[in-house]
Amino acid sequence: MNALAADLRARFAAVPEVAPERDFDPNQPRDPTGKWGFGGGPPGAFKPGKKPKADLTDAEYEAHTEMIEQRTNSALEEGLATDHVHTTVGLGGTGEWGAHWSFDRAQQHKEIVNDLYAKAENVPNEGHAVVAGGLGGSGKSTVLKTRLDPKDYLTLNPDDIKEEMISRGMAPEVEGLSPMESAALIHEESSHIANLLAKRAYADKKNVIWDITMSSSGSVKRRMQEMRVAGYDDMQVVFVDIPVETSVDRALARHRRGMERYRRGEGNGGRYVPPWIIRGNASAISSSANRDVFDDLRRDFDGWSLYDNSGTAPQKIAEG
Repeated sequence: MNALAADLRARFAAVPEVAPERDFDPNQPRDPTGKWGFGGGPPGAFKPGKKPKADLTDAEYEAHTEMIEQRTNSALEEGLATDHVHTTVGLGGTGEWGAHWSFDRAQQHKEIVNDLYAKAENVPNEGHAVVAGGLGGSGKSTVLKTRLDPKDYLTLNPDDIKEEMISRGMAPEVEGLSPMESAALIHEESSHIANLLAKRAYADKKNVIWDITMSSSGSVKRRMQEMRVAGYDDMQVVFVDIPVETSVDRALARHRRGMERYRRGEGNGGRYVPPWIIRGNASAISSSANRDVFDDLRRDFDGWSLYDNSGTAPQKIAEG
């Protein structure tokens, strides 16, 4: 368990146990799988495939997000995160003592890496790398499309891995939550798979994009070092800057859109990022601690660009 996982557990544990208001009968029958029927259960626990009469009101949505945090906290406390459920402690293949993924789970990791790498078959092996940083909702993908052809790069993004895992039924089921709302329980595992995919790409010097928030100077330095050792001789960094509160607003709006689609029977829901996690990136120096990491490391790259996307369209404000 790394520092981020420990921080998530500690922060979720601090969420007050405030039960959302409910207007349903908790004694109503459940379906054969044990789930609430349509119209029952906690706020947001709707049966996919039937269109609700109306979107949730703001008050109902707030109650739903409180429920997400409470149930995520409980699941973490119960040890339901997949890096607990699907790992064993003992000697690994390298002879080192520690936690190791179960054989069946490791096979699933291999399948995901093989499938995603096969999709990047035509990406050139030229040793070019781009680290794209910025808070959630900053619009990194939009900016990158103005600078390069995405088909010429393999994008490495743990959040994309989460979606792939969920599409394969690898996320724990938590009553009342959509599959994407349980994404915190696969956080460590998705990062592990992303790193496996990266190592596969590094071996071929395949052009890569790391799509990350740049919240940790140490993790950025580690990735840079790994790519340098692998022979990458062109590493660029692009940072898309937005205020912390803008990130909060965009993250909630994105989650709410995905949640409403799920209530209509479409997709796997939206990923919920608690506002307190995003606000934890506040900085007394700049717009965010993520921007501080970029400012500290940008000159270690072969080139850098800084964009502002707090308005209606991204604007380049500096490069070097």
